[in-house]
Amino acid sequence: MFNRLTSLLVVTMTCLCCISESAEMVSVRTKTVPGVDTTIKMPLEELSEGHYRLVIPKEKIAKDALVVDITPDFARAKTGEDGYFVSPRGLIGSFRATKAWWSAPFMIPIFGMQTPGMTYVGHVKGMRYEALFVIDVIDGVYHQRVRYNISAMQSDPYEDIEIEYITLKGKDANYSGMGRWYRNYQLKSGAVKPIAERIASGEAKHLDYLANALMLRSTHFASKLWKPKERVDYTAENEPPAKVHLKFEQFVPLMQKLKDAGIDQVSVCAAGWQTGGYDGRCPASFPVEPAAGGEEALKKMIRDVQEMGFQIDGHSNYTDCYTCSPWWDETIACKKIDGEIYRNGVWAGGWAMNLCPRNAWETFYQVDMPKIGALGFQGAHYIDVFSATYPYRCADKRHPCNRKEAGEYHVKMLKMARKATGGAASECGWDHCIGELDYINYTSRDMLTLSRNDWKHPVVDRVVPLWEIVYHGIVLYNPDKITQGIINKENQIRLVEFGGRPIIYGFSEKSIPGLKRMYDLYKPLRHLQRVFMDEHVVLQKGTKMQDGVTLTKFSNGTSIVCNYTDKPFDFEGKAVPAMDFKVFE
Repeated sequence: MFNRLTSLLVVTMTCLCCISESAEMVSVRTKTVPGVDTTIKMPLEELSEGHYRLVIPKEKIAKDALVVDITPDFARAKTGEDGYFVSPRGLIGSFRATKAWWSAPFMIPIFGMQTPGMTYVGHVKGMRYEALFVIDVIDGVYHQRVRYNISAMQSDPYEDIEIEYITLKGKDANYSGMGRWYRNYQLKSGAVKPIAERIASGEAKHLDYLANALMLRSTHFASKLWKPKERVDYTAENEPPAKVHLKFEQFVPLMQKLKDAGIDQVSVCAAGWQTGGYDGRCPASFPVEPAAGGEEALKKMIRDVQEMGFQIDGHSNYTDCYTCSPWWDETIACKKIDGEIYRNGVWAGGWAMNLCPRNAWETFYQVDMPKIGALGFQGAHYIDVFSATYPYRCADKRHPCNRKEAGEYHVKMLKMARKATGGAASECGWDHCIGELDYINYTSRDMLTLSRNDWKHPVVDRVVPLWEIVYHGIVLYNPDKITQGIINKENQIRLVEFGGRPIIYGFSEKSIPGLKRMYDLYKPLRHLQRVFMDEHVVLQKGTKMQDGVTLTKFSNGTSIVCNYTDKPFDFEGKAVPAMDFKVFE
């Protein structure tokens, strides 16, 4: 205890030497064993007017800490006050609760708060992968914290704790301003480039088509029993056989029917072509599943689809591994310090284990990806699920990597996928590898969760497009699970409000009329994929989540008003029909 306090006090005294008495202060709370914690006050360093920074060197973080909570004095609000907090994804909440605790991961490393006293955006720059966004409401007072889960790291801290807080004023003092701030930061740092710039430079030869096209995640050509009911480790002897849903030779006639229906630009992600079918024997891809037709039939299918004027790329999984894989060896899986293997969900190949990205990169990936490219896929090769979670850590002494290093391997792997097939894609909006992605399937499932009320968000009012303001015009996306597929009118409006493009999971001849409706919805709006989303405003609150009337503004001057109510809404003298949207160029 004495050593821990001494370390933190050294940091405090160092900061005090260069900070004035009027400095903004922050509470640093360190929990060790349950029920034992220590809180000290530290000054924030003022980098410029209204721009503050906290740094705790990694050597000064208590190694026996369970968690470290960071709470600036200004990151507080009283129940009933005007304003809101906004999470990294864009879940927003007014100050209405009297007691609650809620957390969310840092999908993107920013967050913010608007209170009667100030509006700020926070930026987690150090150890972002070990951090959580926390709202803690105690006796009618909201506390916005950043919590570092030190004990879960399975290693000593590998990076300084570093957080910056930037005061926003005037037209920027809202969640739109928070998003614009981080977008500008990402652009200036060179982490990302706009879609329009990448197309104009010729560095992304498939992106122009991809931005125009209806995105189809093809019916799985083959798969095993999807999601076994029990946790099971299959072997080559007891794994279920791959069931064929669609042979490669049957796919081209189906695509011709799409073309005949007037759906002339389509980007296909072919799933379930691998050995064992979809997610069947990860991380192995070869040999191409013979039950679906084998390698030569797959190559012919790819050529035929491309000759029709469509784009087609493939699906891979370099995040999970299974015991039935021909590559299975316990060395490929992520380990804890005690040697236990990290597990995740139960999928087609059985009870999945976390694949170590460092080991994958150093062994089979650099051989496998060029082979996938040689099949003929061109577009944006899709890899599950790099951008859907914090990168997996591994404590195996043969190939150790912390989360930051794991994320760097993701970037290397996506770069190689781009080289092999012309582009890369993944799932969800975690942005550690965003600069190497051309599209993501969907940003999150928070709208779906809120609509079903199957996961309580005790302090959340709605989802706003904070993420989209940052990355619209930089990466293609669909905003949520609820906006995927052939969707109803209400969810079509949500898709438009959040600037998304349609993506369809699985299709058949019967679904072609519905696909045409989604394509026709997208065509008049798809030019907006090449510009930034600059502002979002709730013009009229509704009676439920994602309701009311909203305004979305784009950097080319286009505005879209979305009306979820049962009455027309007047906007600048023009009526927006009930349960519809209207575009103002």
